[in-house]
Amino acid sequence: MLAITSQASEAIRGILDDESVPDGAIVRIASAEEGLQLALVDGPEPDDTLVATEGAALALEATTAALLDDKLLDAEMQDEEVTFSLTDQTDPA
Repeated sequence: MLAITSQASEAIRGILDDESVPDGAIVRIASAEEGLQLALVDGPEPDDTLVATEGAALALEATTAALLDDKLLDAEMQDEEVTFSLTDQTDPA
């Protein structure tokens, strides 16, 4: 299953805690034409896999969940912008 670092959990919580974000919204990772897309959506799709850690919830598109099974989601803050990255869980951090 996709692992999520503390930094990524904090970034996701920060996004969801913004007062402009509607209740029930969730961050979702899905397949896109050129790779993966991370987006804020109104709620998970019925077939999504939900991943929760450290108070942060994330929805994974069903086919994407299998692709990310051995990955680690991380985040870095720069100038009040969040950059998410994926690495293999076996990579040294």
